[in-house]
Amino acid sequence: MNIVLALFVTVAAMQQSNIVFTGTVVSEPPLISEVPAGTTALNVIVDEVMVISPELDLERGDHVTVAASEPSALAAGSRYTFFTAGIIFGQSLGVREIAHEDAPAPGTANAKRASIAAAMQDAAMQERVSGADAVIMGEVMSVTTPPEADSDDETGREHNPQWRDAQVKVTEWMKGSGPNTITVRFPASRDVLFYDVPKLHAGEREILFLHHLTLQLPTDEEPVADAPLVRKAIAETAAH
Repeated sequence: MNIVLALFVTVAAMQQSNIVFTGTVVSEPPLISEVPAGTTALNVIVDEVMVISPELDLERGDHVTVAASEPSALAAGSRYTFFTAGIIFGQSLGVREIAHEDAPAPGTANAKRASIAAAMQDAAMQERVSGADAVIMGEVMSVTTPPEADSDDETGREHNPQWRDAQVKVTEWMKGSGPNTITVRFPASRDVLFYDVPKLHAGEREILFLHHLTLQLPTDEEPVADAPLVRKAIAETAAH
């Protein structure tokens, strides 16, 4: 498997996992014997925890029962990085294996973790780019209230978005194309449904991910300083 493909597989496994750790398979019986059908319980001693949900506690030296789908691929005495999802919680932790790979060589764990984090960041940005109709870089010139936002139907209903129109001078169409000035609509409401959606203000320079010229998601705004990351994601998305 080449390096790029291996990293892609790793990122896909990370996105499905809530517990990622490096550990050594041991021959002693696992602490938990009842695991999902089609899997075999293996006893693994934790060497290093890489990713774990905040509510869980896992430390070096702990024993974890891994429900492995292909136990023959995991040799006793060998170290692996396990990508897993927790399935049994109590005095002992039981996890379902999603994927595994050979553990990084001593002294390279930090570099491995950094490469995974960078690949996950790229994958997340590509997903944002793919979900947007257009991506622009521009400066907010002014913000106004559209007439329909003041209507009785709008002001009186629950979860009123309080739409605002931002006139944006486009300095770069990063994805898509259009005029030099556009109107971007966004919800000014602090209601729970719209609280995290970006609120634009005159004078701001931002990268905006547009959905029919509207901001809809908390991730629809990115600092201009991250333009290289956005351009990279757009190029990689277009190449697929």
